[in-house]
Amino acid sequence: AVVSTQSTGGQKSLGMDRLTGNGWSHNTDVGKSFGPPRMLNDDDTLSDERYDTNFDSRLLSVDMRSRYYSKGKIMGFRVVVAVGNKKGLLGVGITFRKNMMEAMLEAKEYAYRQLVPMPMTEAKGVPYTSYGRYHQTELKVVPCPAGSGNKAHRIVKCLLDLSGYDNVAIILL
Repeated sequence: AVVSTQSTGGQKSLGMDRLTGNGWSHNTDVGKSFGPPRMLNDDDTLSDERYDTNFDSRLLSVDMRSRYYSKGKIMGFRVVVAVGNKKGLLGVGITFRKNMMEAMLEAKEYAYRQLVPMPMTEAKGVPYTSYGRYHQTELKVVPCPAGSGNKAHRIVKCLLDLSGYDNVAIILL
């Protein structure tokens, strides 16, 4: 965006570039992978040394929020993380913490504990056309021909990549 200045008659840039408008913003780590989650022990606790390298995690959203408690307003970060193994398992974790790094690690642990199997064909697509609805959002999931890739919103596309789909189109109705 360009703004003209009255005193000099020249143009002054607002400092925005092509990366800030569409897609992931370039100044955050949203959409990027940040390592595998820690493995679960037999007693359902998390291991301190071992990591499950079959899984990958991606940061989907980071928001600075404030919550009101009896002690007053507390500022913190709301973090959404997805974990998948690219073979049909996917989990999403959401958490709120004062420290962003703690929020990211805790959301990754929540996502790892809530893995859900996804139906997948041998061609890494969906087996049939289906519809879904959550509150006011309606989706149509359509199988695509081999080699066409995933076509969806950037966050949904990130979830499809983590779960292992290759030929899927998701349309918001």
